[in-house]
Amino acid sequence: MVQKGCSRIGWIGGNPLSFVVKERLRAYKDVLAKYKLPYLQDIFIFGERTLDFGYENAPKLLDHKYLDGVFGVNDSVALGIYKYCCEKGIKIPDDLKLTGFDDLEISSLTKVPLTTVRQYKEFLGKKASDLLIREIYDPQDPMVIVLDPALMPRTSC
Repeated sequence: MVQKGCSRIGWIGGNPLSFVVKERLRAYKDVLAKYKLPYLQDIFIFGERTLDFGYENAPKLLDHKYLDGVFGVNDSVALGIYKYCCEKGIKIPDDLKLTGFDDLEISSLTKVPLTTVRQYKEFLGKKASDLLIREIYDPQDPMVIVLDPALMPRTSC
């Protein structure tokens, strides 16, 4: 988003106490720091990870604040924001750049396909089951695996 000209990027969704959200927020802050952009807490809305939550909370950011981008904590939230923008005549990506996370199949099928981050869910599930089996047989040998996601650039950003 920053490379596309965004400097005020809002955030909608997710429990700020969950590990996943903390990691996504850390990455968000790292990008802001890298590009010397301010971290503005008033453009964050934390909560559920649903389409309805994204839709219902989009006006809290978009009607009262000047934003040029919004990150939905997942694709469901981002699609709720997308729906709100379509109803209110907010043009994506001209008026607002929008991204999600997860790469749900529906994300590439909208009129303006959603830029998102792909997680390799099948691989993630396999690694999780491998770690669980390993932990059962050798609980003294902890293992950490980091799986790199992939940016799926599409028209929304």
